[in-house]
Formats: sequence, C-alpha cells, structure tokens
Amino acid sequence: MFIPLTRPAQSDQKRLLIINSHGSHVTAKYIYKAFINNIHLIYLPAHTSHILQPLDLSIFSPLKRAYRNRLDRLLSMAINDTSIVSKRAFLKCYHQARSVAFTEANIKAG
Repeated sequence: MFIPLTRPAQSDQKRLLIINSHGSHVTAKYIYKAFINNIHLIYLPAHTSHILQPLDLSIFSPLKRAYRNRLDRLLSMAINDTSIVSKRAFLKCYHQARSVAFTEANIKAG
C-alpha cells in the first residue's frame, strides 16, 4: 500500500518509511522491494514505543479509553474491538472522547 500511495513524481526521488522491527518487515524480500523502489527503511527498536512514539501513551491511549467510556454509556453494555457501532454513534462518541483526550497537557506530554 505504501509504494503506490507514495509514488513520487520523479523516479529518482527517495522516500523514508519508519516501521517497527516486526519479523514480517525484516525479510530480504521486503528490504529488496524497498530498495528497488528507492525507499529508505528505518526500523524502530523493539520495546521503545514509550520513548519513540510518545503520542501512543499521552494522546491515543487516553483517546481510546475516553472513546470506550462514551460508547459504554451510549450502548449501556460492554464493548470490545469487534463490536459494531453505527457511524452516527461513532462520530458522537469520538467527538466527545477527542475533547477529553486531546488536551493541552496531554499534547505537551507527548
């Protein structure tokens, strides 16, 4: 998906892809495909997301928690990642959760 969606206007332009060090990303075939498409790979070391991806903890974790709280209130039932939610319910809950999670303090912490 990355290659066709980020294809540069000129074939000699380089791209950068920052990825985790999951085994499926560290194969010779994967690395060669990136090489022939002029894509430079940067691998994030394992177990460093708290340092290298601070928004995961300071913004997106509170957002996920607030969103689930809003859905729980809306649906009056426990939900999980596979629950079906209408678009209207999603937008309402997401909007409320975003205002709780995307605070100045959380953004600065990230």
